[in-house]
Amino acid sequence: TAKLTELQIESGGSPKRNVIVTSWRSGSTFLGDILNSIDGTFYFYEPLMHYGVKRFNESASKEDKADIFNHIKKLLNCEFNNMAPYLNHAKEFPFQFEHNHRLWSDCNGTNPKYCFSPQFLEPYCSQFPFLTMKIVRTSLDIIQDLLSDESLNVRILLLVRDPRPTLHSRWKDNFCVPEKFPLCGKTELVCDQLISDFKTADFLSQRYPNTFMTMRYEDLALSYYEQSGKILSFFGMAFNEDVKQFLDSHTQSSKGNEFSTFRDTKKIALRWTKQLSWERVSKIQIAEQCAEAMNLWGYKIANSEEELRSEEFNPLV
Repeated sequence: TAKLTELQIESGGSPKRNVIVTSWRSGSTFLGDILNSIDGTFYFYEPLMHYGVKRFNESASKEDKADIFNHIKKLLNCEFNNMAPYLNHAKEFPFQFEHNHRLWSDCNGTNPKYCFSPQFLEPYCSQFPFLTMKIVRTSLDIIQDLLSDESLNVRILLLVRDPRPTLHSRWKDNFCVPEKFPLCGKTELVCDQLISDFKTADFLSQRYPNTFMTMRYEDLALSYYEQSGKILSFFGMAFNEDVKQFLDSHTQSSKGNEFSTFRDTKKIALRWTKQLSWERVSKIQIAEQCAEAMNLWGYKIANSEEELRSEEFNPLV
């Protein structure tokens, strides 16, 4: 419990800064929208989108690592000056800012140019007690130093998903266009990233047990009330009526396109076991990197197509 002014940058306070780190098609839009359903939340939806469809990891250049880290840190301080690439990209693809429905409803109806103006964004953002961000374009190790910055008081949640449904989701509906983004749907790369994030997460869990957390998407989807409560408690947010209404309205039936968060969540989590071909499942599972990644994160290998398709098959350890 805190006074509102203690959580507002404009009043000299320190907001609760909450960051979700994951990769594409891993359930982060659903989780981000749960947090965004809480009043007082300023939501940064994929703030590295202007970098394109790539995920930076430990092999990135020093310049890229520093640029990404500083970009994230500036946004978490509601600093929008000298952010032309970020703001211009959002202006061209406004759905990035539309996800921040409070911002969009307040600026777009009056004069849309305010939505992308640092002079408007900085004082506006500085009023909010919760600054929530979801990132899919960087590995955990690049931004881990946010946790050591006591002035930010950041909490980071790493969200992971079984590589089999992740790749299935990326391969279908032309999400990863091979001609433009050849690495997006590469099996070995997806699993390498899971291994790297596991190692970093293991270190951070020991060093920052109160400000770092991991969550498997499947656990969230199959027990969304319980796991949402754990996540919100970790982030210092309340499981209130707004959250309950969001979950009740977004988890019972599926509608919209592949990016919609209106889903029969429990069915969606395991739907791949009926849809992904056994040939592709086998190729993912026998890849050395994927076998290791699945073992580290607690995902079971299906030993046959009959086992995979059976109602008893549970991919979670």
